[in-house]
Amino acid sequence: MITNLKTFGIAPIEFDDESLSSSDLPPISSTLLTQTFHEANLVFDHQNSTSTPHDDDTKNDHVPTIPPDSNGHHATGYHPPGGLSAVYNANREGLIFSNGNLLSTSTRPEFRESCREIRGEVHRLGLQILKAMEVDVEHLGLSEECSQWHIKRYVTVTPTATPADGGEGEDTVTVTLPAHTDPSLLSITISSSGGLEYLDRNHQKWNHVHSSFSNSEWKMTVVVGSIMSKVSKVYPVCRHRVSTSSNSDVR
Repeated sequence: MITNLKTFGIAPIEFDDESLSSSDLPPISSTLLTQTFHEANLVFDHQNSTSTPHDDDTKNDHVPTIPPDSNGHHATGYHPPGGLSAVYNANREGLIFSNGNLLSTSTRPEFRESCREIRGEVHRLGLQILKAMEVDVEHLGLSEECSQWHIKRYVTVTPTATPADGGEGEDTVTVTLPAHTDPSLLSITISSSGGLEYLDRNHQKWNHVHSSFSNSEWKMTVVVGSIMSKVSKVYPVCRHRVSTSSNSDVR
């Protein structure tokens, strides 16, 4: 894992990795992940069940909608497709939790606790990875309030031709999340589907992250953010995207 992070700025998380072997941290429960994302789908469905102004979110037991002009770095609530960013959220709606905040809805009271539990587990995993990267975690004083937790659901996808998107030899690709870097120390992504790709800057080629274990139920990845690359000078920031290409090994 550490070699991949130093080379590409991205690596799949496998709990038998030697970098994590000294940890007593158990793998994140697949049951918890399945439960949390199932409940999130129900929250999304309820959010879209009626059209309501922002002022009526509480009355209709909706998660508060984040105003379009909000600072996304500190926002907590729901955003529709295109919300907060017409580019990066064009194909997805989302729930965002910032600064230690959680979301509540009386129709899914268990959702709050599931999110609290999974956020704690992912945060502990992130700290363990930072220690494996030889980052002085204690000096940074990182807490759960320092992280931001997103749950995204993809909606209608428009095929986009991106032959000049930093990679050579591409056919037309369906890009669900355009190429970008994260403004963070680390990002940990969890998905039940493939499509996450990173740019190999040495060969100017997009590569799939999870091709080696694409049949896993949940795919977890650690991504180096721009802040980490500037602080450490050892780990390069990773340019990544989510897409499906016609010359891809993984469908």
